[in-house]
Amino acid sequence: MNLAQGVDSTDAVFQRAIELLQHQPRVLIGLAGGPGSGKTTLTSKLINEWNKRLGSEMVKMIPMDGFHYTLEELEKMDNPVEAKARRGAEWTFDARLYASLVALVKKVTDCELFAPSFDHSVGAPIPNDIHILPKHRIIVFEGNYLLLNKHPWSLAANLYDIKAFLAIDFPTARNRVIQRHLQAGICQTDADSAARTDANDMVNLDFIQHNLLVPDFILHQVDL
Repeated sequence: MNLAQGVDSTDAVFQRAIELLQHQPRVLIGLAGGPGSGKTTLTSKLINEWNKRLGSEMVKMIPMDGFHYTLEELEKMDNPVEAKARRGAEWTFDARLYASLVALVKKVTDCELFAPSFDHSVGAPIPNDIHILPKHRIIVFEGNYLLLNKHPWSLAANLYDIKAFLAIDFPTARNRVIQRHLQAGICQTDADSAARTDANDMVNLDFIQHNLLVPDFILHQVDL
């Protein structure tokens, strides 16, 4: 399984979702990718494209970011200094809460549901900020750890109707994340950004690629 180079198109994912909708009220797609893969950019683009193709707002995106533990919760961990330094690692998310939402969205299709979003300007989740309506028949969950074979992430991974992974090679991912940290003002110098990227983001990417369920689709790398 080559996770650095994709072989599948997003159109194949769309066609599979449409096929499944003929037999069930809602289709859940888990679209995962490591840091710097472009998964958020791609998912946002797909939501717009697919809704246009369908002629209605049937497709809804739910990012994993809303399930970050808060800084207050990280402070209560055994090693709060490490927890805050490694924020973004899989264990700094509430995976059980995430899995419970995925299960609820799959089971309950006839009333409004809510999911948290994440405010990057303040680094905190916003509860109940995303509205999931009965008209949203294709739900695209997006994030780093959606397809992990590790419990409790695997609880959610086994609920998706379609599992897609966005391919990325390490050098491209590393360069993108270094630039992202600089542009966001998280780091002030190239050296500091590279150090942060190598100590956290690239560790996370390696973890993802070594603990991944076999996806249904490995998508082509995207240009950002």
